[in-house]
Amino acid sequence: MIQLVAAGFRANPSVPPSFYEYVPPVVSRFEGSPGTYRVASLTRFSTAPSSDLQGYVNFQSIPEAATIPPIAQGVFRQKLVLATGSMVQHIEGSLNLDFDDRSLPPFLYDVWIYILRQAPDALRIDCLLGRTNVKYIIRPTRDISGARLVSEVFNGSPQPSYLYENLCFVPRAYVAGTSIFTTSPLETLSQMATPAFDASENVILAADPGASLAVQGSGPAGRVEVTERQPNRVILTAHLSRPGYVVLLDRFDSNWHARIDGREVPVLRANQLFRAVYAERGQHVILYYYRQQGLLAGMFISALALVALLWVYLRNPDFTGHGGPTETSC
Repeated sequence: MIQLVAAGFRANPSVPPSFYEYVPPVVSRFEGSPGTYRVASLTRFSTAPSSDLQGYVNFQSIPEAATIPPIAQGVFRQKLVLATGSMVQHIEGSLNLDFDDRSLPPFLYDVWIYILRQAPDALRIDCLLGRTNVKYIIRPTRDISGARLVSEVFNGSPQPSYLYENLCFVPRAYVAGTSIFTTSPLETLSQMATPAFDASENVILAADPGASLAVQGSGPAGRVEVTERQPNRVILTAHLSRPGYVVLLDRFDSNWHARIDGREVPVLRANQLFRAVYAERGQHVILYYYRQQGLLAGMFISALALVALLWVYLRNPDFTGHGGPTETSC
């Protein structure tokens, strides 16, 4: 611990509470309850020496930033456009990945390969983000994409950023009455990015045809509401007018499990990134819960090891492990 403090305290300086408590003006422009939408900040800042920060960031106009150390001022500028620190404001942001970072699952990495390298135009990028529950996009420049301009965004410099409302936005949870099956990430992402794709009525499942029940129909298949949301537990209430898939735009992970009306059901990877369960017609309560794979087995093995150690001790209570071999006389 001492080594960590000695090595890191200069790179991670203590900052005043205002660094965390300051609410960027852009937050007041968002509409909707926290947890029902995401925000994507596509602004990127060039790195400048700390001595030059005051030259391009107008901290004099932000009283709360007056006591922030120079080394933290660049990060504070990113907070103004929610490039960092969005969770402090109870706002869920999207994660932009470095191409050198291969530590995350490939299905998540494929999304940013498409956005940064494969998408044919900005409109399709906006639509793909909207289908991942991104309602607002903060851009460094003004453009004419399919999003609706909401307002300018103060970023600490004379040139503002811009806040857009994504017209391809899809709610956090919905009922899909039509299922599409494919194991191709490019096919999935291309279809999701197509402006004409009806994302609120369809679900693209990462499986071969026949791996799960297929559904087909026209018009709304039902409605769903998130009634409880915790880090390791989500409860949905769904009403289906016909069989369909209840889609939750929260990240897929094999450690997430689901129960419908108390019955365990498989969780499918949907729309490249998210989770879905099949449900019959009617009213249902869907519980998602997080349980680490191998946890019960690990606890069982640990308990057996403890019992074994206790058994060894009780069989030879005088054994201390410090004595040498017993001396014998000839």
